Amino acid sequence: MGGRWDATLVSALSEPDFRPFSRLHHGRPRPRVVGIEAVGLPIYCAGIIANAPARNGPGTVGFPVVLGGVTISPGDILVGDRDGVAVVPRLAAETVLARLAAVRAAEQALDAQVRQGLEMPDFAEAVLKSDRSRFVD
Repeated sequence: MGGRWDATLVSALSEPDFRPFSRLHHGRPRPRVVGIEAVGLPIYCAGIIANAPARNGPGTVGFPVVLGGVTISPGDILVGDRDGVAVVPRLAAETVLARLAAVRAAEQALDAQVRQGLEMPDFAEAVLKSDRSRFVD
């Protein structure tokens, strides 16, 4: 979406019907991110920029886009927080949901092992010792 995307515009999206939405912005919005978050609409972006974008530029809706080398198609599910964004292709959503319980259980088990003193999980140590890792001085 081009044009003005700041707290003024976003405040219109603070109604309950729009709360499931957030903004994933591959570029740099104007420095009003705090105002946007204050409205309750999360925004994830590459940074901020002081100047405004063009309001009347060309644009399309409903087509796949590529952000960070990942193709996002209409209907895909994006889940994000301050650590990053995951893309779940619409056609894989049921499979991902079915695997979620096992992933959560594995993460909880690893968290418990770390609380009990585990310093390095076996899988991480194996990767570090393999040719998939390179140490640079």
